[in-house]
Amino acid sequence: MRKFAFRLERVERLRSAERRSAHASLAIAIAEAFERQSEREALEREYENAVAADLPEELASDPAALRAFAAWRDGRRRVALEAARRELAAFDRARETERAHAAAARAHRVLERLHARRRQGWFEEASREEQKFLDEVHLLRTGRGQADEEA
Repeated sequence: MRKFAFRLERVERLRSAERRSAHASLAIAIAEAFERQSEREALEREYENAVAADLPEELASDPAALRAFAAWRDGRRRVALEAARRELAAFDRARETERAHAAAARAHRVLERLHARRRQGWFEEASREEQKFLDEVHLLRTGRGQADEEA
């Protein structure tokens, strides 16, 4: 009996490598998205602290100090908004990477199932051939036994 050979084995290995690569990319994208989320949360806390902060009374009547204070608060708000935009972009990239991973996994699973079906078919064929051989051996032995008894 010939050995089982899956003709698409190289393609299956390639798809497996693509799947692992997509999985690694997905892990990196998710980690980056959560890092951006943490960064945004920290900057939002800074902005909340800036909103809650008050100028000392001796500077409260100085227009230049008030403008500088308002600019500082506004700067904290802009930085927090930019961090939120970066977070959204990172999560969008993670979703795109997840779609690519799902497609790679699906393509690999198709070949895995085909491989399993072909191996099962080969095994069933090998079992039938072995059973035919055993049946022939039994018939030959039975035939010889009758021939020996007649002689």
